[in-house]
Amino acid sequence: MQVTISALALACVAVVAGCTGQAGTNSSRAAQAAQAELARLDTRTPYPMTASKTWDHKQKMMGFSAAIARSLQAAANDDWEGVATASSPLGTKPRQEANCDNVWGVETGIDAMALDFRCRANKIAEAADTADHRAVLRATSETLNACNTCHAAFRSELQ
Repeated sequence: MQVTISALALACVAVVAGCTGQAGTNSSRAAQAAQAELARLDTRTPYPMTASKTWDHKQKMMGFSAAIARSLQAAANDDWEGVATASSPLGTKPRQEANCDNVWGVETGIDAMALDFRCRANKIAEAADTADHRAVLRATSETLNACNTCHAAFRSELQ
């Protein structure tokens, strides 16, 4: 807990230094110190991304979250076509589908995890075809587990 407080304190110093009009080098140093402290605390593997790629990635994640919510809402209303429609942006594209049987043989690292997520998401629409709430919930849970596994292993790092 004390480590977290020191990271928070460094972040506050960076904000206060920037707001009080101190020289740019002081606030820049404080911001760099806060970033270094965060990098030390966050032991996940850094995944280098440009600012625009980071923004695009965050937009996709928000879209995935919204698709999951729409899919679950549709399942709650026994709207099985709605489940399939809502979950379709999550799944694989036709050219990727053949790789779902051997995800880890086709890709490695973060690329394999991304493909694994999409392959698992395909199962949400497949479960909707059965009109089985439990099957939809299991497929959704497995898809979200893929999200958590990847985000637990990697963190974005601006290039």
